[in-house]
Amino acid sequence: MGCGTGEFWLENFSKLPTDSEILMTDFSEGMIEKAKSKIDFDHIKFEVADIDNLPYPDDSFDIVMAHHVIYHASDKDKAISELKRVVKPDGFVSITTNSEKHMLNVYTIAHSIDKNFSMVRNIDGFTEEDADVLLKKHFLNITKTIYEDMLEVDDLEFMVDYIKSTTEPRKMNLRNDFYEKYSEIVKHDIEEKGHFDILKISPLLICKK
Repeated sequence: MGCGTGEFWLENFSKLPTDSEILMTDFSEGMIEKAKSKIDFDHIKFEVADIDNLPYPDDSFDIVMAHHVIYHASDKDKAISELKRVVKPDGFVSITTNSEKHMLNVYTIAHSIDKNFSMVRNIDGFTEEDADVLLKKHFLNITKTIYEDMLEVDDLEFMVDYIKSTTEPRKMNLRNDFYEKYSEIVKHDIEEKGHFDILKISPLLICKK
């Protein structure tokens, strides 16, 4: 579910048994076309599908993967119930998302400069902390593995471009020197430590009926 450009399977398809069959779905027809252009394996099929209303019978799949996709669903609870419905009784649903702490300092710095900077992120509504509550309503057996890492960024221009990508599309009304102040904080860290640190925390949740 939410296959995107299909990069995951370019690296991992060869690890599966030769008779495996994969159905890659995404809500975006454009993403499906991109995935098709990159992946050409006989045992992979592509379809446009809405995770809130999957067009598949109950107990259809051995494994259902929804990696970094549920927070895009309009109804998270319904999406999870659909994932559970289409997986076989002896199969599992593999889900990933991010922690509330994931990249949080990137946003808190911006908010400290200007309170008009919105702290709302794509992951809000289905963070690790949300998943811990919601998934228990649907699955009896959940195994969680945490991936934690530190991203070290030594490119000031990259950081400023990234924060602009979060502000400009949403037309935030920010102080005139907002980017200058943000640059000063990041630049100070880079000059002092050689890099700007961004904490990354993402869980993998294996869910069984």
